[in-house]
Amino acid sequence: MDRQLLWAKTEVTYGVDPVAVAANTVLAEDITYKLTGQRVKPNPAKPGVGPVPSWTYGEYVEVSFSIPLIGNAAVGSAPKFGPILLACGWAETLVAVTSASYALVANPKASPSLTLVWRDDRRSHKVVGFRGRLGLKLSAGQRPMITVTGKGLHTDVTTGAALAHADAVFTDWQDARPVAQGATAFTFAAVASLGLREFSFDQSDNVKFFDLPGQESVELLGERAFTGKVKLTTPLPSALNFETLWKSGAQQTWSFTHDTVAGRIATVSGRGQVVDPGYGRDNEQDVTDFSLELNPSSLVTDNDLALVFT
Repeated sequence: MDRQLLWAKTEVTYGVDPVAVAANTVLAEDITYKLTGQRVKPNPAKPGVGPVPSWTYGEYVEVSFSIPLIGNAAVGSAPKFGPILLACGWAETLVAVTSASYALVANPKASPSLTLVWRDDRRSHKVVGFRGRLGLKLSAGQRPMITVTGKGLHTDVTTGAALAHADAVFTDWQDARPVAQGATAFTFAAVASLGLREFSFDQSDNVKFFDLPGQESVELLGERAFTGKVKLTTPLPSALNFETLWKSGAQQTWSFTHDTVAGRIATVSGRGQVVDPGYGRDNEQDVTDFSLELNPSSLVTDNDLALVFT
């Protein structure tokens, strides 16, 4: 994505720009920026049949981007994208020289907000009050990626200076190697060596925009549900029977660990139910695919998904 740059900085006061700079650069890919608003059209009694102008209100911005799933080279320090996770309803736990862990919070309404600045050549787009939701793409032969989708308050685009190398600081950002044998381990229902081909999931949209007298904000409200898609080499039913798991509805734990070098290791783990398993062929090998509905182990926990960087 040449001639583009994304900055992100945590806000002290909701919706107030903390002034992002080069040090707030995000190693972002696949950036999208979409203006959204409501249109209200009058319907007056009139002698003719021509249209009448409508009004626009409730303008906000939808932004999405991807970042590599990999931690900070300094083990126990937060990855550079840590503030983005917090703005998407996650909590951070740092253990010095050991790990950086992220867990879902019980009530994401209090999540911090971000100001984003997307510099697209000489156009500068500022989005304040941004909050979002996460997804993951963990498929074979591809770099594991976190996907971020969210909303923020709109400010008008401005003309800025031409982008220069000094506008970006990528210190402490790392890139992730592709998912492959020797780099990645995956277990499902305590069974390993399953030939993982595709693994991705998205979160339900709990990112709500409000434009009311006395309130303009983006809030994280409502049910937070993750649904995944899995495809892997079909194991023998004696080793792992997905039809039995589907019918029983029993929760199954799973774990995805990528890389083997300290400071680069990312572990994604969770639990959920197998839904609608099916069979097919991929490059002449038997494969099984199914949906995975994540859910916590009880009504008083939020352990349906967790991220740990070591």
